[in-house]
Amino acid sequence: MNSERDREEQLWMAALVEAILRDPPGPHSVEEMARRSGYSRAHFSRRFAAKVGESASEFVQRIRLEMAGFLLGGGADSVDGIGQRCGYLNASAFARAFLKAYCVSPTQFREGSGDWKLPSPEDLHWNPVWLPESDDVPRLSLSFPIVRRPRNPVWIAGREVFGSYGCLRELWEGQTERIEGLESRRFFTIYHDKAWTHPQAGRMRAHLAYELEPNESPRPGFERILLPAGMYNTIESPVRRDEREVAWSWIVKSIPDSAIAFDEYEGPPLPFDRVTTCIWCL
Repeated sequence: MNSERDREEQLWMAALVEAILRDPPGPHSVEEMARRSGYSRAHFSRRFAAKVGESASEFVQRIRLEMAGFLLGGGADSVDGIGQRCGYLNASAFARAFLKAYCVSPTQFREGSGDWKLPSPEDLHWNPVWLPESDDVPRLSLSFPIVRRPRNPVWIAGREVFGSYGCLRELWEGQTERIEGLESRRFFTIYHDKAWTHPQAGRMRAHLAYELEPNESPRPGFERILLPAGMYNTIESPVRRDEREVAWSWIVKSIPDSAIAFDEYEGPPLPFDRVTTCIWCL
């Protein structure tokens, strides 16, 4: 499969994965997913398993069970009610599936409050922040208020990288010599994929970038990119690196269909664990 076709497949697969993650009890039969992909049932099943590392039906069931596991850990809904909410109309089927996955019954899990995340080949998991009535919503809206701010266009020099966004520290550390002497510039991580929904963590695409001065040419290995002007959504204040994932989950929940998303840093983002980040989405 050529790189352009592979990229197109990753994008529609990510959109399909996101639809499942955002609405686990929705109509996600293999036949329906194949129809949405435009592939035959057999070809879709092969491509999904190759990308995600588990069959489409296994993935849907695991995500539904993760949602159920989270809900069992808090709240007063009945076990049967939680099963129905997560897409199991038959209480016995829910109990059997849950026992097989977690090795305890839903009632025992509720009493023990274990980890609701199940093993995933590509680290794709349901996210509780997407619950419409999430208890975190009031806290997140106060801790990370989202505002709209205008941005002027800015030319940047970006280096394309592929890999898990969980490895950004290593990716940036690998650029140390290439960005030497640019300490006074603004730096950026431009995200082209959604970390929570991309079917292959090791193939997520990003640009590591620095701001260009007028008429400046990019350094070797970097390409000239324009960040467009516009009214962007952003967290009101920069966030610490240890807050960034929670803040990002909040802004993604609030603005799910952004065309451009990036982190901005005042200076090189090294040491990465100590950097503060401005999050922007258009």
